Amino acid sequence: MFCDLLMTSLLLTGTADPIQNAAECYRTVAAYQVRVNSSSGGKTEVLFYYFRKPGYVRMEFVKPFNGAVLIYDPVKMQARLWPFGHLSFPAFTLSPDELFIKLFSGLK
Repeated sequence: MFCDLLMTSLLLTGTADPIQNAAECYRTVAAYQVRVNSSSGGKTEVLFYYFRKPGYVRMEFVKPFNGAVLIYDPVKMQARLWPFGHLSFPAFTLSPDELFIKLFSGLK
């Protein structure tokens, strides 16, 4: 739906800069969700990613860590990880700068 809104906005405006118009359109989005399917080197990852302004992020992992949930709270500036499902035991509180999160996201 977001892509449809974005494309309609790009087609209906007479601005010469469609990138600027897309950025302005994106600023009006308060929340979105997306399913991410990624494959590389024979490995497949599937997750649901949710975003809500001003920076809340929820990631629900399907593959390879089925059931794991990671929630980032921008007010507390911390992430909460439930490896076996939301609100299950154990749960871990992590800083966004922790190596575990950076390695998990592919940043090394």
